[in-house]
Amino acid sequence: MHNRRQALIGLGALATTPWIHAQTGDWPRRTVRIVVPFTAGSPPDLIARAIAPKLSENLGQPVIVDNKPGATTIIGTEHVVHAAPDGYTVLLTATGAASVFPAIMKLRYDPIKDLPPLGLVATSQQVFFSGGPKRAKTLKEFLDWARQNPGKANIGSIGIGTTNHLASEMLRKAADIQFTYVPFQSAQAGMQAVINGDVDLFCADVGVILGFLGSDKVSPLAVAGASRSEYLPNTPTLAESGISGVLSANRFALFLPKGVPQPVFTRLSTALAAAVNEEEAGQALRKLGMTATYAPAEAVAEVIRNDAGTMAPLAKALNIQIN
Repeated sequence: MHNRRQALIGLGALATTPWIHAQTGDWPRRTVRIVVPFTAGSPPDLIARAIAPKLSENLGQPVIVDNKPGATTIIGTEHVVHAAPDGYTVLLTATGAASVFPAIMKLRYDPIKDLPPLGLVATSQQVFFSGGPKRAKTLKEFLDWARQNPGKANIGSIGIGTTNHLASEMLRKAADIQFTYVPFQSAQAGMQAVINGDVDLFCADVGVILGFLGSDKVSPLAVAGASRSEYLPNTPTLAESGISGVLSANRFALFLPKGVPQPVFTRLSTALAAAVNEEEAGQALRKLGMTATYAPAEAVAEVIRNDAGTMAPLAKALNIQIN
């Protein structure tokens, strides 16, 4: 019996060894995975791949990107929620998933309690644009046509309940127009519809259209921000176009499973801040039409709270629901 008890104690010690190492600063000891609940080539995926090399360098271990798309990001997100809280599995997604999704769908997790933020990585302005041979060349031109043809216009974006979708709904209210909303599964599918002229107006992150500028396939009409985009200096803001009160942006952050030990959290946070602030990562994100923007966990939590106070009520008022 004495030997059996010693064996059990030994097994227990082995089982807790990773936690002891984590608590004493001997972390990381193996590969760290960034789970992205979007398809390869999507803005979040590209962000993760832009920061992964520097994050790997700062941590001294490989950092890989693991795409787990599906079910409006729920598949990948739940994977992280249920992952071991050892710091080896992190989530990169838009902050809107935490601020808006609880208002429009039934979740099997609490995005505030179960996924504490690690830090902000990047921000992206959003732009309204048109495409196709009969595309509008200015926002006023589109709005005038939409008012003269009530109900005939359609506006697209990536996903129901995303900030892009809600920005479109804010435009509907501010401009007093009627339209049909058309959601797309990916930026690629949405862009093809725009170029074909199947969608009259589209709202997306600025980076989505950078590769099409100068091709005479799309016309950026207005930026949904307080200032013009450095990537689209000749495109006015919505306010400059006569539409006030519509401000929207996409923010992307890293999140962790609940319960990650504080020493691991601090190590990851320090490595992330250094990676995002590196000029190399900044340049990689600028090529995507995004801005490297590090902010600590507390600031990310505040962003989520503020957005929940504005975007979530809008989603409820519009009866936006995802089953």
